[in-house]
Amino acid sequence: SNNIMGYASTITVNGVRKEGFFIDGELCGKGTYTQQHCTIEGEWEYDEMIDGTVTYSSPEFKANEFHGRQNGEYLIGEWHKRTADDSYEEWISGVFTDTPLDSKATIKFKMPYLNSIREGIFAYGQMHGMGKFIEVSTNSENSIRDSVIYKGHLLFDKPNGEGKAEIYISNVPKDFKYWWYARLGVKIENIQGNNDVLIVLDGKFKDGVLIEGKVEASNGTTMHGTFKDEKLYDGVLNTRINDSDAKAEIKCSSGVFSSEAIIYYPDGKTEKAKYQDGNFIIVNEKKGKSNRS
Repeated sequence: SNNIMGYASTITVNGVRKEGFFIDGELCGKGTYTQQHCTIEGEWEYDEMIDGTVTYSSPEFKANEFHGRQNGEYLIGEWHKRTADDSYEEWISGVFTDTPLDSKATIKFKMPYLNSIREGIFAYGQMHGMGKFIEVSTNSENSIRDSVIYKGHLLFDKPNGEGKAEIYISNVPKDFKYWWYARLGVKIENIQGNNDVLIVLDGKFKDGVLIEGKVEASNGTTMHGTFKDEKLYDGVLNTRINDSDAKAEIKCSSGVFSSEAIIYYPDGKTEKAKYQDGNFIIVNEKKGKSNRS
């Protein structure tokens, strides 16, 4: 009856059970709402949850619950999910409706080899607009660990537009002498030894890859220009020569590097060199002061 007042327990023909304090047939105060595979327990105000926990039961999940409040058709709070086999765990803070996440929110999830945090504006469960994500992953074959922090514009969960990414690579095996690394559309080659490496990508992204801007790596490699197929397409590459402090500057046009390079030494002197098959051949032994700023 709609005139129920005080503490009571009701059940409908559809199996929906309500138990708690009622005013005019609606839950007010502490109460529990139970239907198939779902239980809601908390504080109510005229059948609207103002503070409580929604628990879903399913063989797929060890944990699947929401804590927060209801505002009309919206749920505002945090959702926690954990699969039955412990292979995936997720925390989502934001505003929820019957459709996928559609609001400003924070998502945290972890898997055996990947942890992630995403903060920003979501539409239909994916990031759109300004946002930030952090991903920490471990290579299951060689234990190399990389941490990516991206801040900027996103579209469909991928960097799109202006943004900046910082990539930190650690736990490199001792037997690594020369190796390469690729992420977000840029490949860094000739990384030496088992040192930790920091790579910064700053510029314009499209569909999750850098297409124009600047790349700086702590191994001495810098690139300015446009990028395509994980390589510099039009621009300038500066790279450290072997284990020395000397750097070579090479121009790139339409994906082809010039055969001519300039070697810059720490004392300000320069030499011209030929660039062939990844090697530099000195062609001018006469050195002079560099006008490079």
